This record gives sequence, structure tokens and C-alpha cells, in this order.
Amino acid sequence: GTGKSLFIRALHEWFTLYHNRHYGGILITASTGIAATHIQGITIHKALGINIDLSLEQNMGRIYNSKKKVDMLKELKILV
Repeated sequence: GTGKSLFIRALHEWFTLYHNRHYGGILITASTGIAATHIQGITIHKALGINIDLSLEQNMGRIYNSKKKVDMLKELKILV
């Protein structure tokens, strides 16, 4: 009701226009699936491949050993 989703969508639009010339990558995330749909993003868990049934060390290992995730994080300039 306070315009958070609208603000994040506007930020995404601005960063997308601006980043085409100045930044590498942008990732719009939320903590829940419903919040992610409101901002046209994905959950941080999905973005990083985090599994809540695994330990921190196991999750870090999975991220570190995933070329796709490592490359995405290397290119990432903006995380919302």
C-alpha cells in the first residue's frame, strides 16, 4: 500500500535504460515468490540456487561450483 513495488519497478526500468550504457548486469530479487511477482523479479533463493534444506557451507559450495552462477555474479553490478 505504500508503493514499494511501483518504486522497485521504476528503479528497474531506470537502471535497465541506464545500465545499457554504463553497467553490466542487474538482478531484481525479493524474499518471497509473491513479492517477486509484484516486482517482476525472482526470489533471491532462486537467483542463487539456495536450497533451504542444505547448510550454509553446502549452499556456498553449490554456488561456487556452478559456472553459471559464478559468471552471473561476476557480471552483476546491481542487486535490488
